[in-house]
Amino acid sequence: MKHLYQPCLMFSFLLVFTLSTQAQWVKTASSPKGSGITDLAVKQSNGYLFATTGSFDWPNADTGGVHRSTDGGNTWTRVFPAYVARVIDVTPDGNIWASVWDFPNEDESMYSSSDDGDTWVLRYDGAPNNNIFSFAYDPANPQRMWLGIRSAIVLSNDGGQTWSHLTAVNIGWWIVQVVVQPPAVGSGRVFVIARNPATFEDHVYWNDAPPGIGWTAMTGDEPTDTLVSMIIVKDSTDSFGREVDGLYVGTLNGRIYKAGVYRPAIPPPASISLVYEDPDGPSITAFAEIDFTEAADGPAVSGPGTRKHYSSKDDDDDDDGPASGGSSGGVVKSIDLGQTWETVNDGLPATDVRMSAIAAHITSGVTATVYAGMFLNQNDGGPVYVQEVIGTDVNPESPGIPSSFVLNQNYPNPFNPSTEISFQVSDFGLVEVSIFDLLGRKVATLVNEKKHPGSYQVTWDATGQPSGVYFYRLSTTDFVQTKKLVLLR
Repeated sequence: MKHLYQPCLMFSFLLVFTLSTQAQWVKTASSPKGSGITDLAVKQSNGYLFATTGSFDWPNADTGGVHRSTDGGNTWTRVFPAYVARVIDVTPDGNIWASVWDFPNEDESMYSSSDDGDTWVLRYDGAPNNNIFSFAYDPANPQRMWLGIRSAIVLSNDGGQTWSHLTAVNIGWWIVQVVVQPPAVGSGRVFVIARNPATFEDHVYWNDAPPGIGWTAMTGDEPTDTLVSMIIVKDSTDSFGREVDGLYVGTLNGRIYKAGVYRPAIPPPASISLVYEDPDGPSITAFAEIDFTEAADGPAVSGPGTRKHYSSKDDDDDDDGPASGGSSGGVVKSIDLGQTWETVNDGLPATDVRMSAIAAHITSGVTATVYAGMFLNQNDGGPVYVQEVIGTDVNPESPGIPSSFVLNQNYPNPFNPSTEISFQVSDFGLVEVSIFDLLGRKVATLVNEKKHPGSYQVTWDATGQPSGVYFYRLSTTDFVQTKKLVLLR
């Protein structure tokens, strides 16, 4: 049987302030039945883990569907029996959304559940042989939903009550993935992966215009690439305080591309750029983000590892055949906004590491759990592996002691009236943190004392200062660094 999964992106935030080293993956006590994991999602409010799977024996629907675990993947209940359930997500109102092929019906449809999967309501009745590849919603207006299907984009403006089919990016092309960028104002910008099913040629397209028109292609990917996964993540701010998101795109042959995308009404760059290439070429099947830049019960934290980006990898180099038996699949992680990636496979099997989905859960104010699911094309189900993540990454040779002086970007930025500034000190000595206006006049001194090596944070309350661009400077005997911040009234 061909692979039935089409990756859907899980996008989760973790807000913490602590330190940690890399943990191992641990296999959960049981697996959801079916031919393997097609997608994973976590309901953040109660920690329930949901998995979608396919069935193994055609045309049997005895094991596929939607499965739920209330204990972190150790036991599973099939809450929607079906031949194939392909994508699953949780909207901010707590509803579960899943695309289901309820064999022997020939249509793949979208269902929602408001009671954690106990009952389901048909929301979108798909056409025969028209798979639902992707589900997304506008972060600014979750009632505005998108489906990526064969040959069309489908839009609902009323939370799935009614739907309209929009003009395809290219007539007859599949809409493999849809993601929506959080907006600065108004509605979010929409990005899609559109694929020619005859040649497997595909590209990323974006749209700020009225729905269904004005799609613009992004270049930069190689002609031999097949794009299969995509996510929008919170990335950084530029020197003018404008928010920049990261658009990540994964390919069937082990590449990850990235583009920085502004939230204000500034067009995205014309192309995406290669930031990672696996030499063994496993498929980059899905992405997840854990964000450490704001603490749920304490001050903001920044620096190395404060945003972790994960990607699952499938080592099956023949999409219609058995796994290659290599060890190139698994999970890769980035702690520098996607510029470099490292394999994090400790605890995973040595062979047939066919990771198809990944998701994250905020388990407390200082911890997160990452789940990775496998697609093994066998009726015993694909296993789920779990890893506990705590805080930010540190130098394992010198835990908790920075290896260099670092001045981090303030947060929030722009701000009103106060903002947090964090910095790292690697040697004992006099440290000064000061604020300057555009004319170079010092308007505040936040720190002026000797500091031991470590990580620190101060607050600048700009009450009484006029709006505008300011500079903040970290200076020691041997180190000086300056950054911009923006006060907006």
